[in-house]
Amino acid sequence: MLRACELNSVSEEDYVDLGRAGLGSCLLGGLPDWVVSYSARLVRFINLERTKLPEEILRHNLEEKRKYFADICLEVERSDAEDQAEGVYNQRLQNLAVTLDKVRYVMRCIFGDPKQAPPPLEKLTPEETVSLLWKGDGSLVDELLQCMSPYMDADILNDLRSKVRARDPSDSDDIQKALQKSLLWLRDEVRSLPCTYKYRHDAAADLIHVYAYTKSFFRVRLSLS
Repeated sequence: MLRACELNSVSEEDYVDLGRAGLGSCLLGGLPDWVVSYSARLVRFINLERTKLPEEILRHNLEEKRKYFADICLEVERSDAEDQAEGVYNQRLQNLAVTLDKVRYVMRCIFGDPKQAPPPLEKLTPEETVSLLWKGDGSLVDELLQCMSPYMDADILNDLRSKVRARDPSDSDDIQKALQKSLLWLRDEVRSLPCTYKYRHDAAADLIHVYAYTKSFFRVRLSLS
C-alpha cells in the first residue's frame, strides 16, 4: 500500500497482471491510480500464493490423514490439493473485485469523482523520521524517557538525556543510517541500565531494536479533502 501511494501511478505491467486475473476496465475504470497500483500488487501476491499453496495444502492433508488412515493415494490427495488451491485463488480474486466496487462507491460518496481520492499514506522523509523517533515532542525517545523518569535515579536519567542529545542524527550526511546507529546505541544503553525490584528495561530495549530495523515510516493522511 505504501509503495502504491508513493508512486501514485499505474504501469503497463500492472494492467497486464490485472487483466490476466480478469480485472479489467469495467472494474478498474474511474478508480485512482494508487488503488489500481495497489490492486496489481495484491494480484501478484495472489498469483504467488497460487503456486505455493498446493504443496502446503497437500502437506497438511497428508499429516492429518496419516493419523487415521494407513492407505493413502498420493495422486488423489495431490489432485484434491490443487482443487482446493484453485478454489482459494478464485475466492481471493472475487473478494478483491467486490472490495474494489465498494471502494469506488465510498470514494464517490466522499469525493464525487473517485479519481480525486488522494493516497491515504505518506512516507516520512528522513528528517521527519528523526523528529518522530528521536528529537520531536512526543517522539519515541521522549516518551521513553518520560516513562522511565519516575523510577530512575535523577543523575542517571540526566546523564542518559545528555547522551541522547549528543547522538542527534539530524546533521548527518546519511540521516537514515545515522538514526539506525543511534537507535542501536540507545537499545544497548537502555538494556545495560541497572534493574531493581520496581523496574527493568528489557522490553523497551527490544522495542527500540524493532524501530531501528524498520525500513519505512509513514503517516496516515488526516484530511482527505
